Amino acid sequence: AGRTNILSWSTPAFFLSFAWFFYRRMWLMGMMFLALPPLLFQLSPEMGYGVLIAMPLISGAMAKTLYLNRAFRAIYAVDRKAMAPTAKRNAIEDRGGVAILAGLLGVIVMMTIWGLSLLLASGALPPGSLDELMRTMPGLSRSLPLPGTGG
Repeated sequence: AGRTNILSWSTPAFFLSFAWFFYRRMWLMGMMFLALPPLLFQLSPEMGYGVLIAMPLISGAMAKTLYLNRAFRAIYAVDRKAMAPTAKRNAIEDRGGVAILAGLLGVIVMMTIWGLSLLLASGALPPGSLDELMRTMPGLSRSLPLPGTGG
């Protein structure tokens, strides 16, 4: 199977990053883009902020290529099998498509993260308030402290 260029621009992936990957059923990449910033914030806030800035750029520049390579590999794998043309077409359609609900949930998570970040940055939400909320909520007391919450 042929390879596409390493860099190609995707504006939706730039703005939606992990939600775009979930929408395109690229679960591993979506989870990586969702989990990497909080993990790096635990090591160093500077690394976390750096990833938050770089993540949309990396996502926008590489998402389309990653998606196309995944699609080409899936088509190639099905095409190599001895199947009737209609069965091949159905198999390719089953491997492709989008996950609208996963994309929508990803957008909701992203909007929540952006909203909390804006509240923290504006001072409308005191820095320790999220940490206090996490400690008082049942089931969340063992969670990692959020970046910028003083925990």
